[in-house]
Amino acid sequence: MANTTTFIEASAAFTTPISTFNLTDDIATYIEMRMNESDAAWSMMLEENYNATSEANAGNGRDMDIAWLITCGALVFFMQCGFAMLEAGIVHPKNVTNILFKNMIDASIAAICFWIVGWALAYGETAGGFIGTNNFAASDIYNGAGAGSSDGWENWFFQWAFTGACATIVAGSVAERTKLEAYFVYSIVLTTFIYPV
Repeated sequence: MANTTTFIEASAAFTTPISTFNLTDDIATYIEMRMNESDAAWSMMLEENYNATSEANAGNGRDMDIAWLITCGALVFFMQCGFAMLEAGIVHPKNVTNILFKNMIDASIAAICFWIVGWALAYGETAGGFIGTNNFAASDIYNGAGAGSSDGWENWFFQWAFTGACATIVAGSVAERTKLEAYFVYSIVLTTFIYPV
């Protein structure tokens, strides 16, 4: 009979809920305390690193903007090649060299004229909201080594690519119809005044 009582007492101990044991409560309390400490440590570490991360992300965002402008400007500039192939295919074979020369000169004239006057007319301080009055020869674009920021030339490059493409589009319509000197005058007027304004 003694063996039976011991078995019943032992089985009763197994049916007692675990929460009544002090050991289990101590373990649960210890785990909860460690989790709270861990959460506090993570919060503090993340808070300390947040400012550095946000500043780095802001810098990366600006770099990505610049890379995107340069990439898009290069793609627009490659339109010059497309126009050159199109125009070379539609003109008489004896005029292919002439039209290719005009396409190359369009990009060159656009670069010089848009840099000297066009950028100022488009992006200088306005006179009555119509035309720019300063920033000739891109004088207001910072020309030194940037301290964590760009120099601003990426915007000029992007707009110059469109200026050159604009001048080259018309080259196809006047192919074999104008003298070279007249075409140069048109290209200068278009890239200096018409496109920027």
